Amino acid sequence: MAAFHYKIKSRQGHVSRGVIATDTSCEARRILSTKEFTLISLKPLKAWQQLFQKIELKPEELRSLFKALAQLCRAGLPLREALKALEGDGQKKSYQPLIRLLEKGLSFSGALKQSALLTNDLLLSFIKQAESSGDYPSAFDQIVTYLQWMENLKKRLKKTLSYPLFVFMLSLTLLIFLMTFVVPQLLDLYKMSSLEIPPLTRALLTMSHYSGPLLTSIGVILSAFFSVGFILINYSRYNTFLRNRFLKALLKTPLLGQHLRDILLLQYTTSVQALLEAQKDNIVRAMDCAEQNLHPAFFRSLFRQPRFYVERGSAFSEALHTHFPLPESILKILQVGERSGALTLALKHVTQYVDKNLQDSLERLIQRLGPLMLLLVGGFLLFIIGAIFLPLYGGLGSTGAF
Repeated sequence: MAAFHYKIKSRQGHVSRGVIATDTSCEARRILSTKEFTLISLKPLKAWQQLFQKIELKPEELRSLFKALAQLCRAGLPLREALKALEGDGQKKSYQPLIRLLEKGLSFSGALKQSALLTNDLLLSFIKQAESSGDYPSAFDQIVTYLQWMENLKKRLKKTLSYPLFVFMLSLTLLIFLMTFVVPQLLDLYKMSSLEIPPLTRALLTMSHYSGPLLTSIGVILSAFFSVGFILINYSRYNTFLRNRFLKALLKTPLLGQHLRDILLLQYTTSVQALLEAQKDNIVRAMDCAEQNLHPAFFRSLFRQPRFYVERGSAFSEALHTHFPLPESILKILQVGERSGALTLALKHVTQYVDKNLQDSLERLIQRLGPLMLLLVGGFLLFIIGAIFLPLYGGLGSTGAF
């Protein structure tokens, strides 16, 4: 399917731009040329342009679209008329391809997928459920709630990690600057004074001398680690076992792994729970959609094996626990839910538990990392002062230089 960048103009003079995915340019012109809109330009997108020109709506655009559709549908407007009303508001994003596909008789979920405006199977499942029940506003509210939850999770993670990362980069830059430019000059001044070099100053002199090779060695070790991880992640089709072992080892690391595990588990259980509520009898389908909805994407293989085992008749909790570092407390909650026939409710409790635990652990992390880094930098500065300035000042004072 080819992609085309279009520019259309409404009767009121509003100009809209966007990208449409169709088989041919004639099909794209047929969809975009209507009585209400005039096609101004239609250009095919090259392969390199498609990397930067995404057809699918962004999360904020999806949230705005479904929020407005929920309000208009509650007011009594049919879905197609609601989309036309949004189209007439002079928005920069055009929904004309979607409207034309609906006029051809496609379902709303099918039109969204064929127009490539929405390809997320999780969100499409909510819409398919609404198509069978007829309750579009509730499905749209559910989509808005889910998108808002994902946005809040991203904001929370960025807010939590930005301060320690900033302090770490500032501390690292300061240490490199001191060891590369300031300390060598101060040590040269110390040598010119013909004073005896104390043991603390000798230690600093040795650190300054070997700081370059030490930083290079650390850089090589980190590069080798990330290179091995990149190879295992991107060539998993040749050795899935090694990839999953590497990812499991990463999730078991003391500091980063625990938080990453909770983030993945929170996304997965939230998606499975929402899908089971929409499709109550299809646990395998729910697991498949939840797996495809995970970010970062290279962790999805960890949840592929549990789905295979559930297809063969294994319990959801045991299959997940076997192939994912699942905490014992969460395993017990899932097992209780399976025995009582209330897995959806158990997943809801798991989501709330993991969300609260993740929020508390991130707050503790930021409370510890920031002061710890500042303490390390302050301690190193005190070490420099004790190794250079105090002996130098004391030695020059005893010779009568001051």
